[in-house]
Amino acid sequence: MRKQIQKVLAARSVFIAVLFALSGCGSPDWFQPPPQEGQVWTKPGSSSTEISKALLECGSVSVSSLGVPPREDKTPNQKAQIQRCMFADGFTMTVPKKQWYYCETNPSLPACQAGASVVQRSVSRRLQSNYCRRESDLKFCILTAVNKYACTQTERGFPPVCRR
Repeated sequence: MRKQIQKVLAARSVFIAVLFALSGCGSPDWFQPPPQEGQVWTKPGSSSTEISKALLECGSVSVSSLGVPPREDKTPNQKAQIQRCMFADGFTMTVPKKQWYYCETNPSLPACQAGASVVQRSVSRRLQSNYCRRESDLKFCILTAVNKYACTQTERGFPPVCRR
């Protein structure tokens, strides 16, 4: 009899825990995709186009997502350099710094060491980036895109981010 009561209590505890998690009392962030790269940064008076330009000028391979195609993935040290470049230009993060800032999570990275040089923004880096090349060149898009079917002739052209 005692074992049956323990089983019933255990089952109820599991049921209540599952009900609690599914009822919305858990964190809504648990089921959300990571924010897009441009949503992670802010600077007073800057538009989303200006933020995207800054990301590409600091060396980011994409302005649309933190998840980057494997062919262009950056090392944690390179990502820390990009973040330090953005901070040096006056941008701040809109997400918890401890979770997203590479120098917080990996302080031993060379880019995070005291006296490490900060990458400077470069317009030529942005204009020659694979992102801008893929947006403007159909053949390059087909060769480098994760989803080649997303490359269509009608969509080719220079987006505002890829203009001087």
